[in-house]
Amino acid sequence: MSKRKTLRWVLVAAVMAVLLLLTPVIAGAACYFVGTVFFAAGNYKAAAGAYNGAIRLYPRFARAYVDLGSSYLALEKYAQAEEAFLKAKSIHDDSCASCGLGTTYHHLGRYEDAEKQFQRSMDLNPADSCAYDQSGRMYYDTGKYPQAIAAFKRALTLRPSYGTYLYIANSYVYARDFEPAIDAYKKALELNSKYSRAHRQLGIAYDYMGRFKEAAAAYEQAIKINPEDETARYQLIFAYTNLRNKTKAREQYEILKKMNPDLAAEVIEDGGLAEPREIGKEKLYFVPLSNFSAAALTKLVNSCKQKTGLEVTVMQPVPFTLSTVNKQRQQVIFEEAVDLIKLRYPKLAADPNAIVIGLTNEDMYVRKEKWQYAFAYPKEGRFAIVSSARMDPVNTDGFADDALLEARLRKMVLKEIGVLYYLYPVNHNSRSLLYDEIHAVEDLDKMGEDF
Repeated sequence: MSKRKTLRWVLVAAVMAVLLLLTPVIAGAACYFVGTVFFAAGNYKAAAGAYNGAIRLYPRFARAYVDLGSSYLALEKYAQAEEAFLKAKSIHDDSCASCGLGTTYHHLGRYEDAEKQFQRSMDLNPADSCAYDQSGRMYYDTGKYPQAIAAFKRALTLRPSYGTYLYIANSYVYARDFEPAIDAYKKALELNSKYSRAHRQLGIAYDYMGRFKEAAAAYEQAIKINPEDETARYQLIFAYTNLRNKTKAREQYEILKKMNPDLAAEVIEDGGLAEPREIGKEKLYFVPLSNFSAAALTKLVNSCKQKTGLEVTVMQPVPFTLSTVNKQRQQVIFEEAVDLIKLRYPKLAADPNAIVIGLTNEDMYVRKEKWQYAFAYPKEGRFAIVSSARMDPVNTDGFADDALLEARLRKMVLKEIGVLYYLYPVNHNSRSLLYDEIHAVEDLDKMGEDF
């Protein structure tokens, strides 16, 4: 065999060897591509299968591990997501893998670990918006609105998006900073004007500022885009009521009643068709129910005045009737307690500027809810009943602690003042006085006492 032929065969063998070596990589890339198609279509289970196939063919495929982790995140399989992102980082520690791992830890409630991974992602690639956006969402979910706003601002400088503008706008609303919230909602709508949700949320921000005409226009636009948006119709009824346009309010109520009778019933319960209040002319009233302690009432009035500066008018006690208490459950019925106050004080019931809080040391439940009990509950946008029974350590732990009972009661009453009198939005911050997820006394104890 000539030297030329020998060289040719050597070259052919070399090429074959390279092709054999590259075959798993090429096949893995093909599987990866299929995974991206499934992922884009929202078929995350199929995407995970394709990414796993890519990894089996090419075990060092770091990007496939990252996208596999993202698929598991979408499927809420957080243990598998963590494993995939950790494997990706072991092959190539990049910002995407760290951001994905931080997002996984956020969903697992491992917030300190999440913060470390988000910071790692930022350090690896300061121009990657992922960690800023995802850390913002974590802060948002945990009620840390100033941190959420800062993170979203940074994300928006790197990659403006509809979703991030919506998140930062909601964060501003929860922080009761409504002007920048309105600006952010408008930015979101500039990017995508076809989503009814942003129009609806914009309307809510206008509502909080008392700009009811603009609120109504935003709700109307939301309904124009999505006629099935029941929440927008619900909010529009209140906007029309505040504009004293009873005809349009009633018209929207009738439409909502056909769409969702239960939500329409809530309109009535929340005072959606009642006479609107005159902003700045509200008056606060406390109504002790049955044998509520006079000493506790005096302390509560003084502490509320100290915290808010509001003068509280204390009405004469209202004794319970037989219909107010469910004998079988041995609990006060919230709805009956409100009706009792209205019956005893018809002038307060008729005054749209009267904010009325009933106080009882008896256990209470809400008929329309499936809860075992309630610390407090509002109605019609200006009535509430607060029950101290399960706040009292004597009833829960078997020992007396007057200071603890007073603190718990004070927080609950101040929260109702914030929601009913000041019209503040509730939030997700467990340390906030306006925390929305109060299920036990432990939640009350974590709450602060400032709005």
